[in-house]
Amino acid sequence: MQVSYVTFEVTNYLAQAKAEWARTNFDELVGAYFRQVGENYRNSKSPAEAKEKIREELIRDRAGNDARKDANDFANAVFNIDPARPENLATVANKEDCPFT
Repeated sequence: MQVSYVTFEVTNYLAQAKAEWARTNFDELVGAYFRQVGENYRNSKSPAEAKEKIREELIRDRAGNDARKDANDFANAVFNIDPARPENLATVANKEDCPFT
């Protein structure tokens, strides 16, 4: 059996997510979320640490959503090729310049 796959690592989307958040009122959103969950958020030792954890989580969530969108677009491109064959994965990966293994 041969297995091939394409990866959409969330870490590849972190910079983009930070840039997207930078164009918003990110600090206000973090502050509002902090007021909602409290300073013991995920066992934080201080309000500053809690806010940093919230920032990291929001950035990672946005990056994950961006990666998921790209993965879904990629899958749609693969499944839209007729006839369906295993080689279609490599064809789309090479065309899209995706990390293919």
